[in-house]
Amino acid sequence: MNEQRSCGLSSGVEFKNLAYKVQLGYKKGYKEILKSINGRFPSNKLIGILGGSGSGKSTLLNLLSGYEEGKYSGTIRTYGVDEDLKQYRKKSVYIMQDNYLQDLLTLRENMEIAADLKLGDRFGCYAKKAIIDKVISVMGLKDAIDTKTGILSGGEKKRLSVGLELINEPSILFLDEPTTGLDSSACTQFMEHLKELTVEGKTIICTIHQPSATVFNLFDEIYILQDGSCFYRGKPEDLLPCLENNGWTCPLFHNPADFAIELSINNVNIVQESVWECEEEVTKDEPCNTNKVDISDVSEYYSFKVLMKREFLKCIRNKTLTYLRLITSVMNSLTLSVIFWKVGSDASKMLFNYNFIMGFLLHLMTPSLMLTILTYPNEKLTLFREHFNRWFSLKVYYLVLTLIELPIAVS
Repeated sequence: MNEQRSCGLSSGVEFKNLAYKVQLGYKKGYKEILKSINGRFPSNKLIGILGGSGSGKSTLLNLLSGYEEGKYSGTIRTYGVDEDLKQYRKKSVYIMQDNYLQDLLTLRENMEIAADLKLGDRFGCYAKKAIIDKVISVMGLKDAIDTKTGILSGGEKKRLSVGLELINEPSILFLDEPTTGLDSSACTQFMEHLKELTVEGKTIICTIHQPSATVFNLFDEIYILQDGSCFYRGKPEDLLPCLENNGWTCPLFHNPADFAIELSINNVNIVQESVWECEEEVTKDEPCNTNKVDISDVSEYYSFKVLMKREFLKCIRNKTLTYLRLITSVMNSLTLSVIFWKVGSDASKMLFNYNFIMGFLLHLMTPSLMLTILTYPNEKLTLFREHFNRWFSLKVYYLVLTLIELPIAVS
C-alpha cells in the first residue's frame, strides 16, 4: 500500500524500499520496474538519475514528483513536517522531457501570464516584473525576451520551460531528460544554469540518459540504476575509485558516465549487493533557503481573466485558423438560409420546418464541439504540464476554451 508522504529532511528527498510494478496484461503477471531501492537526495544539490534505457529512471522521477500515481510500496519522505501529496506538490514542480509551450506568445508574454496565474492579484505589477526580470536574468534569456516562443532555439525553449516554473520559487525541481535534443554546447550551458539555481536554495533532480564528461562532473550527486536496482549512488568523483575497488578500471580518456552505464547495461555481476555501498554516509542537509515568495492560492475568477486574455491573444495571432472558422460558419449559415428560404410561411411544408430546426441545431452545436475537439489534442500535453504544476483548475480552463469559441459558433 502507498504510505502517506511524510518528511524528515529540510528540503531534500528520501525514499526507502521503494518498489513499483506494472501489469503486463490480463493474467500475464507483473513486471518489476523498481526493486525495493533506497536513496537520499540532499537539499540544494544538482542530482542526476542515470541508467540505460528501461532501467527505471523516469519511473523513479515520476514517483518522487507525484506525476505517477500508480500503486507502489515503500516510503517517500521530504521536508520537516508530516504532509500529504497535495502539500508535497505545492513545494515542487515537474518539467517534462519535451517543450510544451505557447508558441504564439512571446517569451515575455509567456512569463507574464505564468506570473499572473501563479502569483495571482496579491502581487503588484512591479513586484511581478521584478520576479520575471530576475528569472530571465538567471536563465540567460534577455536576448530573446521579445521573440515568439515558436522560433526560439532548443536550448532557449528548455530554459524557458524551467523559467516558467521558477516564478513561484519552488523548492524542488524534477526534470525528465532535460538535455534531449540539445547539442553538446547547449546541453552544457543549460546544465550550468541549473547548477546556478542550487546556489539559490533549489534542489534539482533530473534524469539524464548519456551525459558528457563535462555535464557529468557538474552533478553534486548521481544515482545510477540497473534494471530497477541501485547500481551506484554518491558523488561523481567517487565513482571511478569505487568501481576500481570492485575490479573494474575505466579506460583512459573514457567518459566515466558511459563506462558505468555500460557496466550496468551488461548486467555485471557485482560482488556486493550494490556498488553504492562504497559511498560514505551523506552529511546532514544544509540549511534550507527561507527567502521564498509567499504564494497564496489564486482565485478562480482571476485565473479565468488571465486565461481569457491568453486565449484571445492566441486567436488574434492564429489568423489562418480564425478566418477559416469564420468563413466556415458564414458558409454554413448561407447554405441553411438558401435551402430553407421562406419554408416557414408554407403550412404544407411542415416536414421541412422540422428539417430546418434539426439542421439549425446541428449547425449551432457541431461547429463549437468540433472546434473544441480539434483544438484540445494540440493543447493536451501543455495542459497536463500546467495543470499538474497547479497553474489553474481544469473547470476554469474548459470554461475559457468554450467561451472563447462561442462568438464564432453563434455566428
